[in-house]
Amino acid sequence: MRDDTVTGLLQDDHTRLDDLIDEARSALSARAFADASALWRQVVHGLGQHIEAEEQLLFPAFERATGMTSGPTVVMRNEHVDIKRLLEAVGAALGAEDASAAREAVAELADLLGVHNSKEEGILYPRTDSALGPAGAKALTEQLRARLGSDS
Repeated sequence: MRDDTVTGLLQDDHTRLDDLIDEARSALSARAFADASALWRQVVHGLGQHIEAEEQLLFPAFERATGMTSGPTVVMRNEHVDIKRLLEAVGAALGAEDASAAREAVAELADLLGVHNSKEEGILYPRTDSALGPAGAKALTEQLRARLGSDS
């Protein structure tokens, strides 16, 4: 079952979050700042949960299983800092009803997430599934699902 793997579950969550970002972008394009702000709060909440689940559960499990403590997880943690910065920048621009600044920050975030998610989905998640084996991956997936909330 796809969502019994780290790769399946977190890839699906990336898709869900990308869809929310697209909805917020559409509202922003229509200059519907209240709608865009409400959607953006969902993005911030969802990405916050996702990042927290990765940093508190996935990365330590990967590091224990592979012995790699200075590899992909270091890069991912650093990129998470940039993601959080851009989330705040979009929120501030939306609060100021500055459509231009919001669009620019959303575009930068979308570009970063494209590269970031590609690395996670192509390298980190599959290597975690492989290193943990089916039973270990399923157990971690259950923990991740609980952390991500019921809508993942």
